Amino acid sequence: DAVEEQMTMAEVQLETIEILIERTLLESVDGPTVASTGLSDEDRNIGDPSNTDRIDLQKQLFLQHPELKKDIALFSNLLDKLAASIDAINSQSDDEVKRRKKG
Repeated sequence: DAVEEQMTMAEVQLETIEILIERTLLESVDGPTVASTGLSDEDRNIGDPSNTDRIDLQKQLFLQHPELKKDIALFSNLLDKLAASIDAINSQSDDEVKRRKKG
C-alpha cells in the first residue's frame, strides 16, 4: 500500500532528524564529535552556558548540519502528502476506516 510505504519513509526521515538533534544536544555538553570538526569554537559555543537556550541550540544545529533544513523541509512535504493521501480515502460507509483516519 502506498500510504504504508510513505509512512515507513517518514519514520526513517524522522529518525535521521532525531539522531542529528540528539547528537547536537550531546555535543553542546560534551564537545564536538569527529563529524563536526571544522567549526570554530565560537560556532559550536563550547563551554557557553547559554547552550541550553533553544535559539543557541537551533543555531548550533544548523551550523553543524546545514543539510538538516532541507531534510526537515522534505520530511514536512512527505507528511503533507501522506495526510492528503489519508484524507482522500473515502470513509463515509466504513466505520473502521473513519476510526483509523482519526487515530
